[in-house]
Amino acid sequence: MPQTDSAVIFKNGQRMSNRFMLAPLTNGQSHDDGKLSDEEYHWLTMRAEGGFGLTMTCASHVQFIGKGFAGQLGIYDDAHIDGHKRLAAAIKSNDSLAIIQLHHAGMRSPEDEIQEQPVSASDIEKHNARALSLLEVQQLRDDFIAAARRAQISGYDGIEVHGAHGYILSQFLSAEINKRNDEYGGDLQNRARLLFEIIDGIRVACGADFLLGVRLSPERFGMQLSEMKTLCQQLVDEHDIDFIDLSLWDVFKQTEEVQHQSKSLLEHFTEIDYKDVKLTVAGKINTGKDVQAILDAGVDFVTIGRAAILHHDFPKLVISNLDFEPVKLPVSEAYLAQEGLSEKFITYMKNWDGFVASPFHYETTYTLDKSHFSETFDESMTQNRTGKAYFKSIGLALAGFAILLFTDFSPYVAWFLVAIGGVDALGIYYRKPWWLARQMVSQAANNKLSLSIDENGVMSKSFAVESRLAWSEIERIERTKQGWLLYYPAGRSYLSARCLSEEANKFVSEQAALKLKQ
Repeated sequence: MPQTDSAVIFKNGQRMSNRFMLAPLTNGQSHDDGKLSDEEYHWLTMRAEGGFGLTMTCASHVQFIGKGFAGQLGIYDDAHIDGHKRLAAAIKSNDSLAIIQLHHAGMRSPEDEIQEQPVSASDIEKHNARALSLLEVQQLRDDFIAAARRAQISGYDGIEVHGAHGYILSQFLSAEINKRNDEYGGDLQNRARLLFEIIDGIRVACGADFLLGVRLSPERFGMQLSEMKTLCQQLVDEHDIDFIDLSLWDVFKQTEEVQHQSKSLLEHFTEIDYKDVKLTVAGKINTGKDVQAILDAGVDFVTIGRAAILHHDFPKLVISNLDFEPVKLPVSEAYLAQEGLSEKFITYMKNWDGFVASPFHYETTYTLDKSHFSETFDESMTQNRTGKAYFKSIGLALAGFAILLFTDFSPYVAWFLVAIGGVDALGIYYRKPWWLARQMVSQAANNKLSLSIDENGVMSKSFAVESRLAWSEIERIERTKQGWLLYYPAGRSYLSARCLSEEANKFVSEQAALKLKQ
């Protein structure tokens, strides 16, 4: 049974410190010209720090016309190299392999991003895409290879060629999309020719020590399971690659093709003889038990997407506890920001159904009666009524008795100390009744207080007082028996759990957890 923290050794000797790879996740955080942004740098390096043995960038386009989304990280120009050098060095400094995914969106390139008609293997009316000429296909091949060289110059440990999800290389692979009648169309060998030429060209250009992987998806966009299995075996047998990354959508699902449902989709691919090529899979691997189940099924390492967004340190959490389960969805924007997502990435994640919670807002009104004041005192001031609070009083009284019994000091001094100790003890004992009496004759007593809690903080308002406390001002949040203590530089405030809804208590609990991580 493979251990989650055991190393993976690729055939070229490169070492991956554990069995966790960060999926190449679309995030839209970089600049419009393809240059690396601080937000994308932070997102990726935070995952490397969180324990991923292999940290992969988002899909990075090898031609401007291949841009797939706004804010995409590019590698189609030498101007991108400085940013990639910074990123690769930071990832590697955390004992994580730095891998960049090479990508071209093809017919899926938004026209408003590329400012021209998108391209594909063939004319695709649905996407207003035109077919690449033979010379353009060859240029595309060369640009993939040139991008790999830029990656190597930038210091990456390797690259992954994106041949999945209906992007341009899978458009060539698909018999449904590819209707060419030249050497890049027709049977599977011809439809795979561009992918093979890219892989072989990268190996020649970058050498044997450079990691080379291929991402494939066996279903959707006209992909046929039998052809994808044949393609995987050809990649292993005839082309010098280091790993295959299968995006299965759901690693536990059955195949969509009825004739192949005698076994699961994963089983179809684990039965292939991969020889010295490593296999990783992606698709709804969310818990520690999921990770172990996939490793036990014969997969060399797991590719983590959704769970890596929720927990930057997912590998560490699973390695220390195989029963680990991620936080329940949906999560707040504040939670995602704490996990390293910028505002742009969070906006993108709102497209994932049920992932990002709607901005939280809660309002309530309650009466500041004696029971409320009593609870507030008990929860926020009980430390003044514990045994420790009496130490000074007892100490003073004992000192007075000691002077009276064992010294020649004036008995007046001794009795004075005893009296002071007694008065102090009485003050502590009767502090609550005295405090309650003061509150009940104040203007606040028996008046309504309006309380609102949202993404920004807590606001309370009565006829006499209005208070605003931002979450950023709060240093820590402590759960008490009946509520929450909010500590800030000028003091502390109390929130009664019984005055909050279940959702409001959950939200405050999330804020408390975020404070612990800071």
